Amino acid sequence: MFSGKHASRELVDLYEERIKKYNSASAMTSLADILLDGMIGVPRDPDRALQLLQRAIALNYLDASFQLALLYTSGAPTIRRDYRRAADILESVIASYRPWSSNTLEAICMLSALLEEGGHGLPRDRSRAYQLLERALNDCRHYTYIGNTQVLATHRIAKMLTSALDGFPYDVQRGIRLYKQAVSYGATPSVRYELALLYLNGRPGFAPDLHRAVKSYKRACSIRSWSKAKLMMAYDLLHGTSDIPANPAKAVQLYEFAIDTDNSIEAMLKLASILQDDDVGLIDVPRAVRLLELAIEEGNNHEAMFELGYILRYGADSVPRDEVRAVELYKRSITQGNNLSAMYYLGMTFEHGVGSIECDKAKAIELYEQAIEAGSHVLSMQKLAFLLENDENSTAEDMNRVFGLYEQAIQERDDCLTFWGFACLLERGASGVPPDKKRSDELFERALDANTVSLSLMIWCVCNSSGTACRPSNKDRLIALCRRFLSVCEKSDDLFRIGLALEWRSSELGVSKTLAVEFLEKAIEKEDTKAMVYLASTLCDSDEIERDVDRAVRLYERAIEKDGSSDALTELGSLLAEGTLVPCDGVRAEKLFKRAIKAGSTQAVYELAYQYYLGEGIPMNTKKAVALLEECLELDRAECDALCLYADILWVGGEGVDADRDRAVQLYEKAIEVGQYPTAMKKLGVILERGYKGVPSDVERAFDLLERSIKGYLSVDAMLKLTGMYARYGRGVKRAVELCEQGIAQKSSMACKTLLAEVLLSGALDVPGDKARAIEYFEEAVEKDFCEGKGLYARLLYTGTKDIEQDVDRAMELVKQHVSCKKCGTQERDIVQLANMNRFAAGRTARDLGEAERLCGDLVEKSNAIAMLCMPMIAIDKGEESRALKILEGYNEEYDFPRAMVMLASILWSATEQNESDERRALAVQLCEDAAAWKPDLDRSAGVRAMLGTVLRLRGFKCEDEYKRAVEVCEESVWDGLDELGKVALANVLSEGFEGQRDLARARQLYDEVARGLRADSVGCKLEFWVRRGCVVFDQEFWGEEVRLRNVGHDVRLIAKLNIVSMLLESSGTGSEEAVGILEEEVEKGCFAAMLVLAFVLRNSVGGVCKDVGRAYELRRRAQLRAKSAPPCAWNAVIVV
Repeated sequence: MFSGKHASRELVDLYEERIKKYNSASAMTSLADILLDGMIGVPRDPDRALQLLQRAIALNYLDASFQLALLYTSGAPTIRRDYRRAADILESVIASYRPWSSNTLEAICMLSALLEEGGHGLPRDRSRAYQLLERALNDCRHYTYIGNTQVLATHRIAKMLTSALDGFPYDVQRGIRLYKQAVSYGATPSVRYELALLYLNGRPGFAPDLHRAVKSYKRACSIRSWSKAKLMMAYDLLHGTSDIPANPAKAVQLYEFAIDTDNSIEAMLKLASILQDDDVGLIDVPRAVRLLELAIEEGNNHEAMFELGYILRYGADSVPRDEVRAVELYKRSITQGNNLSAMYYLGMTFEHGVGSIECDKAKAIELYEQAIEAGSHVLSMQKLAFLLENDENSTAEDMNRVFGLYEQAIQERDDCLTFWGFACLLERGASGVPPDKKRSDELFERALDANTVSLSLMIWCVCNSSGTACRPSNKDRLIALCRRFLSVCEKSDDLFRIGLALEWRSSELGVSKTLAVEFLEKAIEKEDTKAMVYLASTLCDSDEIERDVDRAVRLYERAIEKDGSSDALTELGSLLAEGTLVPCDGVRAEKLFKRAIKAGSTQAVYELAYQYYLGEGIPMNTKKAVALLEECLELDRAECDALCLYADILWVGGEGVDADRDRAVQLYEKAIEVGQYPTAMKKLGVILERGYKGVPSDVERAFDLLERSIKGYLSVDAMLKLTGMYARYGRGVKRAVELCEQGIAQKSSMACKTLLAEVLLSGALDVPGDKARAIEYFEEAVEKDFCEGKGLYARLLYTGTKDIEQDVDRAMELVKQHVSCKKCGTQERDIVQLANMNRFAAGRTARDLGEAERLCGDLVEKSNAIAMLCMPMIAIDKGEESRALKILEGYNEEYDFPRAMVMLASILWSATEQNESDERRALAVQLCEDAAAWKPDLDRSAGVRAMLGTVLRLRGFKCEDEYKRAVEVCEESVWDGLDELGKVALANVLSEGFEGQRDLARARQLYDEVARGLRADSVGCKLEFWVRRGCVVFDQEFWGEEVRLRNVGHDVRLIAKLNIVSMLLESSGTGSEEAVGILEEEVEKGCFAAMLVLAFVLRNSVGGVCKDVGRAYELRRRAQLRAKSAPPCAWNAVIVV
């Protein structure tokens, strides 16, 4: 009769007319009801509604009383909730009617509900609420029929009796009877669900009864199958419904019940899935594996085969990876059930290769094709499209297939990743696929409309794509995608994961790391401790983000306070132990590491062991370090870092710990086996290239290990080792250059550019030089403030090279910039470098020793080891050798400092050259022996041993044992990583020999290996030892028949070459021609040391070389001019007969 806006108005007018004409309480109540909620054309008017209800109550209209009570219970825009008034109204209703009337019973139930809840001016009174319901239930006996009020009262009393809340009596048995009575009265299924949950959860004094719980649930759902009821109830408990709150622990219990009673394969699969789900929080992967094994054994279930294969393919907590069995299970799943997911994941395994499963893209394509044919599998269409699109050899026909795959995938379902990949292809076009901007824009927009999970997947694919597929040519598209995800994502885990991916791939993707920081910041707002820890580490060490150590520390502290994060404990401990960015606090660091270990962190075991080993902020204790690592190893909890550290310690031994190189190699092998650990591969590769006592050299495996160590992670250090090996073994450095080119597109691009610039500067073997490109990379390092590249460029500018003109002022300016770098913080080693530049004053009229002493003096107060060693050198520069001796003796007594011992030995040796004091020379030898046995540190120990061998040789071998000792320590220096310098020291000893025992063949081999190397070892200039007997020695007063060089220069290759020259000249004949050829080659490069030696050879007709005094004089003049602009640190050791 009434409809629409005009009809609503007519209805209101009708009620108004009845109120005016008849003073109708019924019309008042009905009109109030309309005004409370409003209607079409009738605005809400709560105040008028309140007046109408009050008038109706005055006319003793009962419905108005209930309506007004409801109004005060729920409130309205202009009427606040007032339980007190609502209760008073209901009390008046109860007092005005017969005790057993339906109106009284309804009012009693409403008042009981208000008293049970309490609030809004009405004190909670559970006791009276219960008494009122009991009264209502008792009054219901006057009725011959059962009404809603009786069902409601029965149900509510049952809930009160089983709730065990204060104020309600506790009687579970009566409560269950009342629940059953309410069900028999016709209560809704929700009452049966409550009864099912009561049986499921139990109560104090009432044990859970799973059978009755399922029975009640079964009846509530009207399910006939017991097995299905168990699975459905478990599912509802896992996810929650309007009637059943989520309770994953009880869901697991029910799935276990279904497995025990029905041997349900479906329950096994569901439970296995729950036990792997981080969101559920009941992780137990080993139990999940056992369930899947049982499902395969009992039911030969193809889904279980796939799920188990997936776990074994990627590994998990306490479940090691087993790629071989994973592949076998995938294949069985395909055979047994034509499982599309198994086809897809087996295809991915072959596409990328993993562990012992080799990459086989042909098999991958075959499997993707099979999944598409068997079930139009959209993910397989995507992968096949990406694979063909990224293939450099793809033809126009292949690209047409890619186009068709995207179109087919879109027809199958609206998939955002398909939209995104297709849009990227159409944006840039391809052979056979012209660009289509209009459709590309449309697809990008459709992709951005995806849900949070899909947006996350798209960003993840973009970050991890190895080619052009999925990557838009316009980076603004990617930024828009990230912004869209950032605006809708509320899960901190997803924010953290994407932030991590963007930070890692920012250079490759062409986006700023600040975008990644935004993701991490939003995750931190949601109290994500992983994001706190990662952002803190980024603030301490990032190329693009300004360093903020104070905030990093606050973030670590916040993560620790939030949930005792073991990662935060470990990272903060490392920061405090290292003491470079914050004041060193070794004691607190130790406590933090121990807390992290208690929390289960295996990384903290490594960090604490490392702290004990090096004595960072606490007394050094190698025994404690080994005990920690051994315990971790016995519990099978050792991670690759810990295994490598243990191997490092056993390789050199330490205080109270004997060296055990065989076991060290076993530990490196285990680290490789456990985690394909690049560091272990690199270290073992270096060892096997050289060989060591009891283990022969294995160059081929060394190459293999170093190549594997840079697969997936381009370690510049590993590439440097490989580059040197390619050069030494005559295989060229083309492969190393390829790796650098590859790395330029990845995260370590500037590091790779710096290494490549070194190669291109002068060229090497099979790689032509490219001076312009090299300088371009160095200038880019300066522009992008890449400290390692800028530092190397500064050194090259400082000394000058054949290809880079000397520019001392700019070199010093670059070092000063690095010293004040906000990202890196003040680097003490760079301050020392700046001090040394002031010491040597290359190309300047006067050096500034005062500034050098001031710079180093500030660092000596901080116990900086390099600065401490510079101070005595500055004293020597000032001609104060006695003061230098006192400084070093003080270091030796106070710190037992090995490099101080070596320098002290050097000065003692120098002082004895005039008076030939055997006593002082013996003391120098003893100091080197003490230093070599001091603190086991691979690089330092190696240099000290090379020094010891050299000192023994220079003193002259008094017996065969001394000769053997010199050979032994020099061999060890090579094994321990000194490489080029160690080989030169060893070759010098072998060419010196003892009583005619010389090994010139091996000495020549060692010199050749060093001379062919790409980058020289720079450790020697720090140790400052003298090279070879009877050397010509260079100083500012050049002219004498013999010339001394006090410092071993950076270019150890030249030392090796000049030693080869020495050996060739001794042999005369054709050797002399080769020697002159080597010298001429170095003279052409501008090497003044080679000029001096060639001048000496030509003037004195050494080795039968034709005498040429005029050329010798010309060479000496060139050398003098060159020497004036070259700093002592760049002088090259001149070794002649």
